[in-house]
Amino acid sequence: VEASRPAALTMGRDWINMGYKPGNHIGALIRLSNELRDEKNFSRAAVFEIIDGVTEPEEAIKKLKSMLELK
Repeated sequence: VEASRPAALTMGRDWINMGYKPGNHIGALIRLSNELRDEKNFSRAAVFEIIDGVTEPEEAIKKLKSMLELK
């Protein structure tokens, strides 16, 4: 039996609805969200709580990466 990958925790439209413009950073945000789910058991709500108030995609990416680095 082949194991299937779980659905993405977040989608591009989620990030766009939050005010982020389309671009390569959307893919990075989706990948980081999935990594946080898989490695740290983060929920969708927890991911969005981390970046609450962040308007620049580079800062959101930095915040999500920092959460992955925590032990």
